[in-house]
Amino acid sequence: MNFDVKQEIKKFEKEFPVEMLKTFIADLSDPKTTSKLREAFNQAGRKLYQKHLSDECFNNWLEKNDDTNLIKHPYASTISINQYIREQKKEVSIDHVCLLTYTKDYKDLKELEVFNGTNSNKEIALFYVFNHEMLHALTNHKLINMDVNYKENVADAFATIRLIQEYKEQGLDFAKIIAKNRVIEAMPPEIDIEHFTVNSIDAVIEFAKNTDFSEMDLKESLNFAIMIADINKISMVDQFDARTTFQEFHQNKDALLDNIDQLPKKFSTPIKKHLKI
Repeated sequence: MNFDVKQEIKKFEKEFPVEMLKTFIADLSDPKTTSKLREAFNQAGRKLYQKHLSDECFNNWLEKNDDTNLIKHPYASTISINQYIREQKKEVSIDHVCLLTYTKDYKDLKELEVFNGTNSNKEIALFYVFNHEMLHALTNHKLINMDVNYKENVADAFATIRLIQEYKEQGLDFAKIIAKNRVIEAMPPEIDIEHFTVNSIDAVIEFAKNTDFSEMDLKESLNFAIMIADINKISMVDQFDARTTFQEFHQNKDALLDNIDQLPKKFSTPIKKHLKI
């Protein structure tokens, strides 16, 4: 199966027509990327303020987001356009507009080793991250008051469901790679607690044994992902405790592994499982 981004976009437009009106998409592997970003930026400005935004405003926004590797980000990423516009214009809007960028250019891909480097896995990786980021774009306003870990749990649960729907057993195998990677990212030196979503990914994999995800449409998949995230989100207290423990042992991984039970159970249990401790 060849992942067709445009066909995937059409599926979301059909089931989320209102939300997709506020989501602007640009292909970063297209040589006309900057002009496409400029167009999306202007569309956001017109939608929010009924006015054309200056080149200076756009260039400042692009420069500000250079640190997030907006142009070079592998696979896909989302970023709020209107948050920056509001900061510049000192105006308030109840609207929420996102720009989703993606690329099918796999050159110099830092995640290549994690995804085993095969062409099929690269395609699945794009499919996974595209669905993950699309979910962020569609639910950014709905989940605006939720913490980052909760949003990431919803996005990873949804993307895992989509993997299984489209790629069956191959999707399940890839989800297990993602789950282990979320564990590794949470530990030193990265200590990425906000993306610790392994429990949600594992829960979807477990449900797949007795649940036919192929019968679900995108909205049903989203609702199921929210249910999974509600159960497996990490509390702010547990996030703090885990971060403290990881920082305490950040220079001694062996000592960390020996003291893994100091972590909250939502961390220690999946870490022992995926790292086979």
